[in-house]
Amino acid sequence: KIITITVTSIIVILLAYLIGDSIYFNSIKTKANSDESRGLNEQGFIAGLDVKDYVIAPDYKNLVVPSSAVGFTEEELDKEIDNILSLNMEVDKDTSLTVKDGDRINIDFVGYVDGEPFEGGDSKGNGSAVTIGSKQFIDDFEEQLIGSHPGDKLKVEVTFPTPYYSNESLAGKDATFDVTINGVYFTPEFNDAFVENHFSSVAGSAEEYREYLRNNKLNSDLKTYLSDYLSANAKNSSYPKKYLKILKSQVRANDEYYYEYTNNLYVQMQGSPKFTTFYDYIGMGARKYEKKLSTDAKALMASNMLCLYIFETEGLSVTDEQYKKL
Repeated sequence: KIITITVTSIIVILLAYLIGDSIYFNSIKTKANSDESRGLNEQGFIAGLDVKDYVIAPDYKNLVVPSSAVGFTEEELDKEIDNILSLNMEVDKDTSLTVKDGDRINIDFVGYVDGEPFEGGDSKGNGSAVTIGSKQFIDDFEEQLIGSHPGDKLKVEVTFPTPYYSNESLAGKDATFDVTINGVYFTPEFNDAFVENHFSSVAGSAEEYREYLRNNKLNSDLKTYLSDYLSANAKNSSYPKKYLKILKSQVRANDEYYYEYTNNLYVQMQGSPKFTTFYDYIGMGARKYEKKLSTDAKALMASNMLCLYIFETEGLSVTDEQYKKL
């Protein structure tokens, strides 16, 4: 007997399948949950699991860390100190100095549109750093400061661009700023006085601070090397479904956080979000992302379980005081 199926019937059957499959997928789709205490007992261990039943432990006891992978070279240390000096530039108020292109200076300002102060246009006497030529300020604001001296007071006239996302009500309007030149930044010398002024809590001299930086870098690199080694070599014989589900929800919560954070940044800077949906941000569809979640959560699980395995095997413990220092 030949059964005749019309095109309409096929479409109805297909739609029913797709709708049913969609409902089923939505019912099992991972929901975000950022609570990192889920699935843990009061001691912080994974509830109801003995990690030794799942972990395939690497040979961490005989781990050798190459000296080239940790610590500063002298050249790197000098660069780090240069960076620190650049972050702690000081202001020279010598009135004989002349502001030139490329200088970083400190100013105070009050802005007016149609003779009235506007929101966000006042440094309120707190001082504001600006590098001439950086285009940090609108129009040719910075260029009009060239040739001035610390202590000078001058008027700067500019026009707000169109559009102006920071404050649309100012777009295209002319503004006048009363500007005070507070001084020109300079890079201080790295010496005992600089250390005493900025880092006396950790060192009493320039050489002591260099040693402090060396030790900090060494300890930080050792932690990173060990963490990377354990993550790269963490393996499980199997993955408990209940704990895997919990970790998937945590990974998704983390991804959603950065999706919202990124969009908020674009709204602030450009007036509109960059991504229409969460999956636009992730760069894949819901089903493919669900598979990625499983992969990421398994890697996280293996790393968590390995750390707990070592903790238990070596009889380690953490005091409240040690935890507070982490």
